[in-house]
Amino acid sequence: QQQWVPLGTTDMLQYATNMDTSADALLMWLVPSDAAAFVREYRNLGIDVPLLMFQGVFDPTFQEIGSELIGEIGLNEYNPGLDNAANDAFLAAYAAAYDGTPNQTTAFAYTVLQAIIAGAEASGGDMSVEGLRQALAGLELDTVIGPASYNADGIASSNRTIVKAAEGADGTYVWEPLKTYEGVGAPS
Repeated sequence: QQQWVPLGTTDMLQYATNMDTSADALLMWLVPSDAAAFVREYRNLGIDVPLLMFQGVFDPTFQEIGSELIGEIGLNEYNPGLDNAANDAFLAAYAAAYDGTPNQTTAFAYTVLQAIIAGAEASGGDMSVEGLRQALAGLELDTVIGPASYNADGIASSNRTIVKAAEGADGTYVWEPLKTYEGVGAPS
């Protein structure tokens, strides 16, 4: 079964009640505010089909509905709990400049800027799309999510991490990394 939910939908009751509850799991891929509305309806109806969340639900929405997601599984590209040198450096830089914990959006802004800088250096300063694409092709980058590389078409291969929703020691909700799949993406 597949249901398409228009962006900005606040009343998710029709989607939750129309769901085939004999399924083994529900794969949910919604923007955070829509996901929050759906999870609330889903839980209010007492549906017990496990949720699998593509990209999970990230902050600040995750902090609002985290108690309703404890134990659920998701897929994240970025997670502050990732153990690698580039993420450690990013977390330190973020903490020096901002309060709170970085999320996927801030981590990817940081990573994209790193890729642009690496591409500009490798291309000798050619900032055209084609110049950057050629310079990045095959270049291995050490990113916040681990090693990443681009193919000749500019499509990245990088790590993806399976996560589980949990309550952290400080009472905030976290996505605990469970397993990382390396080099997911475009073929070389």
